[in-house]
Amino acid sequence: MKIFISTQVSGYYLDCIKSFDLELFKALSPPFMPIKILQFEGSSTGNIVEVKLGVGRLSTNWKSKITNHGNDEKKAWFIDEGLVLPFPLTTWTHNHLVYNVNANTCTIVDDISYSTNYKLLDVLIFPIMYFTFWLRKPSYKKYFS
Repeated sequence: MKIFISTQVSGYYLDCIKSFDLELFKALSPPFMPIKILQFEGSSTGNIVEVKLGVGRLSTNWKSKITNHGNDEKKAWFIDEGLVLPFPLTTWTHNHLVYNVNANTCTIVDDISYSTNYKLLDVLIFPIMYFTFWLRKPSYKKYFS
């Protein structure tokens, strides 16, 4: 299943991609979901990010590895892929793209692919997944204002 969300923000694209750090990660965390950050190495190839979602017996870990990062004259990016995923997810790839619009503006794109291995379940959880990442739009705009 695919999720594609685009947000235009203030800032030069290379400066913006450098801001994908622990502070921004915390700012992007969904307000309705308790998250404990277990490991945050950054947004470069080989880095690991691991969080605990939820509380108590209802908590679960989510661990991703940054498998690629880079930039060219039009965009900058990094890609995280799920290593340990919460049920019911079985695969996760999140392309974080920042496109150059001009010297003062860029567009952040969350391009996500996920699967539960069951098409019906993929469709059923889509609204929750989409809404969770759509909530990043105002956070991005506030953070980069």
